[in-house]
Amino acid sequence: MRKSVLVICILFYMILSIFPQNTSVISIRGSMLDVHGNEVNILHPKDTIKFRITTDKNCYISILMVDANGEKQWLPMKNNYMEASVPRFFPDFPGKTLKVNNDGVYGNECIVIYAASSEAGLPTKNEEGKFNNQNLQQI
Repeated sequence: MRKSVLVICILFYMILSIFPQNTSVISIRGSMLDVHGNEVNILHPKDTIKFRITTDKNCYISILMVDANGEKQWLPMKNNYMEASVPRFFPDFPGKTLKVNNDGVYGNECIVIYAASSEAGLPTKNEEGKFNNQNLQQI
């Protein structure tokens, strides 16, 4: 089973890919887009964004958003199947976008994109607890 993870740390726009051993790698490319379709790497309160994601192989994805406090939230998806080399935009519900909350907490927020050759290879969507780097090692 192929599995991949892409982490986009929004403030620093650092991309880190983690690939489990003994698997075929799925390459993931992700970017944030503003309301005009321009790529952005720094967000401000009340900004509206979408994610553009492309993979090099047919796969299934999950998107985990982690705020500056470490709180996790899974992005709801209408369809999480990705065709190879076909860009998709998320959220994928018609007319939906993401708006940055003005919660008074500033810092490094992360978007973690998981990809696997089957839905069974994706992590369990556990809404409980805070995110830490060990979450990435558990997939």
